[in-house]
Amino acid sequence: QELKQRKFPIVFVERGFTEEQIHRVNFDVEFSIKMAINHLYSLGHRKIALYDAPTELEESKQREFAYRIALENHSLPYYQHFIRTSTLFEKPSEQENHIREDLKNLMRESNKPSAIIAVSSVRAIALYQSAIALGLKIPEDISLIAITGLKFTGFHRAKITTVKSSYENV
Repeated sequence: QELKQRKFPIVFVERGFTEEQIHRVNFDVEFSIKMAINHLYSLGHRKIALYDAPTELEESKQREFAYRIALENHSLPYYQHFIRTSTLFEKPSEQENHIREDLKNLMRESNKPSAIIAVSSVRAIALYQSAIALGLKIPEDISLIAITGLKFTGFHRAKITTVKSSYENV
């Protein structure tokens, strides 16, 4: 607020502020989702879930819209229970516990996905760890694709395909 009052120029990357005085740079959400679904479809996946931030955020609404369009482009069905959300918790263990319980519930469904698109590296890593903890094999039981701006360096054993947004080029 203080920077705004001083008229200090501020630019946010991928943040949902709508105030006129705050500038934003967003990545092509629709293209990222489309790339992920096209890739998963080419691998034979027909039931693809989306794991995102809470749906009240504008970016989440845009990603869900793009997800629906990309599914329609392949004549794939839309299942409401395939849209999963999680907030980012203060403690990583809280995030992991929440995602593990949610993934366990999702995979118990009779109509379960064969692949999940995770929006953010934090969610992707938590989903990966949760799947392993639940005894799921990646990519045999569930495939995972991340839409993120980060590389998975230091997490080399993870079999996570990534649609990477290049923050360096912004």
